[in-house]
Amino acid sequence: MEKNILIINLKRFGDIYQATQLIDSIIAVDPLMNIEMLVYSEFEKVTKTIQNISKAHIIDREKIISLKNNPVYSDAFSVNELFVALEPLRKRKWDKVINYSGDNVSTYITSYLATEDNCLGVSFNEKNIIKYSNRWSMVFNDLLTSYKYTPINFSDTLHNMVGVKRAEGANHIITNEKHNIVAADNLNRIRQKESETLRRAKGSTGTETVKIVGLQLITSQADKNIPLNVMIELLGMLLDDPQKYPVLLIAPNETERRYVNRLNEYFDNKLVTIESDFVALPSVLSNIDLLVAPDTVVKHLADLLKTPVVEVSLGSGPFLKQGTNNVGNLILTDLLETRVWFDGQIGSNDGKSKQTNIKAEDIFNAITVYFNSALETTTTLSSKISLYRVEKDSKGTIYRPVSGDVNASVEIMRLLSRHTLFTLMGIKDFSDLEEMIASWPSAAVVEIIKTSRDNVVLATKLLLNTLRCLIKTKEGSRYGQAFLNALDELLVECDAHQITSIPIIFFRAKLEALSSSSAEQNISDVETLLYDLKANVQMIIAILNTIENKVMERIRAEKEKKNDSTNEAADGN
Repeated sequence: MEKNILIINLKRFGDIYQATQLIDSIIAVDPLMNIEMLVYSEFEKVTKTIQNISKAHIIDREKIISLKNNPVYSDAFSVNELFVALEPLRKRKWDKVINYSGDNVSTYITSYLATEDNCLGVSFNEKNIIKYSNRWSMVFNDLLTSYKYTPINFSDTLHNMVGVKRAEGANHIITNEKHNIVAADNLNRIRQKESETLRRAKGSTGTETVKIVGLQLITSQADKNIPLNVMIELLGMLLDDPQKYPVLLIAPNETERRYVNRLNEYFDNKLVTIESDFVALPSVLSNIDLLVAPDTVVKHLADLLKTPVVEVSLGSGPFLKQGTNNVGNLILTDLLETRVWFDGQIGSNDGKSKQTNIKAEDIFNAITVYFNSALETTTTLSSKISLYRVEKDSKGTIYRPVSGDVNASVEIMRLLSRHTLFTLMGIKDFSDLEEMIASWPSAAVVEIIKTSRDNVVLATKLLLNTLRCLIKTKEGSRYGQAFLNALDELLVECDAHQITSIPIIFFRAKLEALSSSSAEQNISDVETLLYDLKANVQMIIAILNTIENKVMERIRAEKEKKNDSTNEAADGN
């Protein structure tokens, strides 16, 4: 029997394409699923390229905003326009309604269209208090939006929230056969011509083939763009390399055309530029050897098409959350501790643009490493630049540093955070993750364990104080302010970006979701949540003990090996 699923996806072009991974995973479980999507009108053209979306429902955002801002009309006209768009969906019976975006608008619409039984993600109750369909919706709504070193990416979180395993294999993107032929013909002609030039220069009769590198130029956020001077230098390096040939990929708009014209001024108008809309773009991406791109919709589409990607992660581009996710792809970034990904993070509100240390040579070297992975441990990058490779562990996508400067403490903390999250979610078997942590320098791991234990002690003190103050409120309202002060001190730890922050973020989410109108019931519920938090914080001690034992085993093994070598040398003398 066919089941109907509605996905509410109202944020970005890239999210429409990213949803394809989830859609294909749902279809893999049950091919009879009928999946429809609610999007803004400007996103409709993208949905038409996704095979497993049977229908796109449209909200005309521009019209609604125009009515709202027009002083001639009452606000009721704009509200009515929205409800007219939603009415056909309201009348339908949905087996599942998935809040894919999680922003306020999507959540209100989800609350209007879904029931408690069929909602996946966050919604609001009749008191406008947030509701979570499961614990993974808390990860999606609260942890990914506030924890600096995100321990799980966006796509893996949504798969867990919906309850499906990620289906590996081809994603179903619809391409235009005419565009496929034209793109393949034109790009193969370039590849063949440049390859013949390469073989002549080398005096070779072999089969060396030039790699076509597509460069995606502009994003919707200026801080994510590769700086113009870096792009000019990179193009020069690629044009000078007989084994690589750059092509510029742009959208059909005047902004990007003007940008290409500026670039061409430096190269005598010899740059090859391919202009394509969302219908033609899949055909282009399928016929290049590598895409170099910032955090853009083009990157997400390339992932779906299995086109290799070197992502240049700049500005607010949150690669730990939404980076390229196909195994083997590379991500070039400034050192993680210098990155700013969301409001409220240190350095995010200083009013200054964030400068990158990434140079053209770094991007060029990352491209070279992609085509020859044996170079990843020897390639040279600028100071404070890191290169990550996409890998998979037993829990999903993980980003492993392979070149450049790396802060061991940050990387160990990232892995510990991942271990903590999945432990709290009731998932077991961390042998691979524990080995990864233990493989870092022993002194750094021991130091992080010590720091984390100190944070466990602090968190325990704060929550016990909060619990004592809460119990005191049962004796009279005069203790209420002491409880609120203690609670505030505890919740400050949400922003500490330590592994103890993870269970405290979950506690905060559950606290904000309490909806009883009875003060007595709320006190009882908060008390239960504090005891749950205490148990979760204690779990972290067990994790730290396990990691410490593995590190101590390694230290002992290294010491025994060193002693054996010393004894053998003495015997030889």
